[in-house]
Amino acid sequence: MLGLAVIILACVRPGYAAEPDEADMLDEAPLVTEPSPGEMAAIPPNGGFLSQRLCGCCQPTRPAWYFQADALAIRREVSSDRVFAALGQATWTEIENPDYEEPPDEGEDTRSDLEKATHLWEGTVSFTTALALRDADVNRFQGGGRLLLGRTLGRNNAMEVSYFDLADWRGTAVVTDEAPFIASASRYGNGSGVLDSGVVFPGSLFSPLSGFGKWIDREDLLERWNDDPTKVPEDVPFDGNNWAEIRYSSSLNNLEWNVRHWVVRVPGYFQASLLLGGRYMNVDEMLYYYTQRDPFTPEGGDPVGETTTSVTVDTHNPMLGVQVGGTYEVAVTPGWWLDCKLKGVLLSNNASQSTLFVHEGVNDGYQDPGHLEHAKRNGIASAVDATFTTRFALSRRVAFHLSYQILYVNGLALASDNFCEDPDVLLSGPASVATNGEVLYHGAHVGLTCVW
Repeated sequence: MLGLAVIILACVRPGYAAEPDEADMLDEAPLVTEPSPGEMAAIPPNGGFLSQRLCGCCQPTRPAWYFQADALAIRREVSSDRVFAALGQATWTEIENPDYEEPPDEGEDTRSDLEKATHLWEGTVSFTTALALRDADVNRFQGGGRLLLGRTLGRNNAMEVSYFDLADWRGTAVVTDEAPFIASASRYGNGSGVLDSGVVFPGSLFSPLSGFGKWIDREDLLERWNDDPTKVPEDVPFDGNNWAEIRYSSSLNNLEWNVRHWVVRVPGYFQASLLLGGRYMNVDEMLYYYTQRDPFTPEGGDPVGETTTSVTVDTHNPMLGVQVGGTYEVAVTPGWWLDCKLKGVLLSNNASQSTLFVHEGVNDGYQDPGHLEHAKRNGIASAVDATFTTRFALSRRVAFHLSYQILYVNGLALASDNFCEDPDVLLSGPASVATNGEVLYHGAHVGLTCVW
């Protein structure tokens, strides 16, 4: 009996009966636990960016914040290669006149000028591109920055706001020419090989405002106008230039606000999320076109002063719309993830353009110290945005990432597309807006992701 009593007392000694068994300890264990370092390294720092908050082995301890900062190098690509100056080359050849008639031996000479000429001058002309949009070298890489701030909402949702801006793409191109261009001459020759020229322009650069020499009759080239080889034709006020120049600039900035929802999560291996939100994009462009023709004096005519022409086109594309997409993340090794983000965007584009036309010099019917035209057009633009990223965890709260982004946008009013070649419209309007432009942006991101 004494031995049994000792055993009972030993079993009910103070504190022993209060200790829970193993099942009770599991039932009363905290719901939130910190993951192990190995589990932490296996979670991507973006998407699973809130690794210590959204680890597959635990519930979120509290709403978590995450922040990204990127340096960008983005290239602008436009397929249009508009020509702004052509170099004209005129070649004159003296040939025998098949219609020549000998003068009468006696009596009045009733032959026409054509029948009197023993020879005729024939001209041929060729044009080559002298100045094009590509020469401004606007399609190149430009630097910028991107910031993103996000906050989780429970285990499977998050809100994000991001913004990126790039330095303007800018370029200038100039072409000069001092070779004279014989714009008119007598058709009739005498076999001497000396051309009786009339109007000789000081330069050979032709303008798109004249259709690059559309006034030239290709069948009977460069004949004198109205039988007066000294007359400067009124429909050629923009050609024979010594100087042609273009300047181009383009800008892009972008603001996004999105809600993300994780639909698939295999901790340490794979994650997928859906994205829905809004997007604001703005593309502004400017094109400046300028030509100059030096003073000259036609043979037997009055001096013609310096002639300058400039056209400045400004376009604006403020776009607001919605976007949907998804993010897919795959673990390569613990701490190293590959991501792919795809987004489709539909935007309303309140496009506008303004054109300033200035033509000074000879009184040719287009002289104007400055005429400004405006136009607006509401249209639909769209975009496709894809980003491919590799991420490396540097610590529990910091990851390094390297990305390549491809952004295609169409439905834009580009300055090059809204350059008007009709001088009558430039002088008196009405202006219009072309919104059929498309641009491809692509380039690299490098930056850090931080969570807390």
